[in-house]
Amino acid sequence: MKSCRNLEASINIGPDFLSLCTSAHAMDGHTRLGFSGTKFPTEEIVTFRNQLTYLNQRGTSPCQDCPQFVEKNWASSGYLIDHLVINDWQECHLRCVYCVDENYNFQLRRHDLRAIIKEIIDFRYLNPSGTVHWGGGEVTLYGAFPFVAEYLMGCGIHQFINTNAIKYSQLIALGASSGVIDLQVSVDAGSRAVYERIKGRDFFDTVWDNLSHYAQTGPITVKYIVMDDNASQSELDGFVECCIRAGIRRIMVVPENRQFCSNLISSSVLDAAADLIVKAQQNNITVNERAEQFGEQNAQLIRNKVSRLREN
Repeated sequence: MKSCRNLEASINIGPDFLSLCTSAHAMDGHTRLGFSGTKFPTEEIVTFRNQLTYLNQRGTSPCQDCPQFVEKNWASSGYLIDHLVINDWQECHLRCVYCVDENYNFQLRRHDLRAIIKEIIDFRYLNPSGTVHWGGGEVTLYGAFPFVAEYLMGCGIHQFINTNAIKYSQLIALGASSGVIDLQVSVDAGSRAVYERIKGRDFFDTVWDNLSHYAQTGPITVKYIVMDDNASQSELDGFVECCIRAGIRRIMVVPENRQFCSNLISSSVLDAAADLIVKAQQNNITVNERAEQFGEQNAQLIRNKVSRLREN
C-alpha cells in the first residue's frame, strides 16, 4: 500500500488545525482538520485518515508528488498516534530563511494544549513507546512548554525538543540528563557571518557556548540544514571545528525542507552533505546518516560520494 509514516500514525498540532502530515512545509491543506477547544477529535481523525488512505490507493492521491509517499507494508502499532508534533506557536528570537511562520495564523489558536496533551496520554491515544516532537517557534519562549514537558517527562514519554539554544533551559537539561529528552539544535553554519545570514540575527557565540553546557548533560544533536548558502568547504570545516570545541559528538545532516518537497535540491548541496558526513566521522563525530531524508534517488548519490571520499 502506498502511504507514509506521517499518514499512518502521526499528528501535527498546529495553531488552528490538526494535520496528518508532520512536515511543516506541506501546508496546502489536504491533510488538515480544523481544530479548537479542549477535546481531542479522535473520531474525526480516524475518519479523515481513512478517507485520505482511500484516495491514496485510487491513483489520484494529493500526496503522490511527496518523496516520502512510498509503496510499503505499513504495520500498525495499534495506537492512534505513534508520533506527535507540537507546532502551534511561533515565538522565536530568530528569523531563519527557511522558517514557515507565514503559513500559520497563530492568532487563531483556540485550543488548550495542556488539556489536549493530558487527554492524549490519559486515554492512551499515544503509543507509550512513541515520541513527542516539539517544533516551533522556540520552546523556551512558549508559555505552555514547562507544564507539558514536565507532564510528559513524568509519564515517561520520550520527547525530541528543537531549541535554538539562545536561552539555556534547566528543564531541558534535566530531561536530557534523565534520558527522556533528546535535544536538537539547528545551527546551520560554521561562521558568524553565515549564521547571521541564515538566522537573521547574530547569536553565534551565545549558541555555541550554551551547546557546550548542554553537551555535558545528555544526548544532543546539532543539525546542519544544507543549502546553497552554507555549502562551501570553509563553512563545513568551520562547523566541524565548532562542534569539536563545544564537545558535540553527534550531528544530523538534512536538506532544506521546502527544497526537498519541491525536488529542488542542487548537486552542490548533495556534495556538501556527503563532505560534511565524512568530515564529521573523520573527527569521531557520529552522524545521523539518514541520507534518505534527501529522497531515495538523492540518498544513493550521497552514499556513493561518501564511499568515494572514504576511499581517498
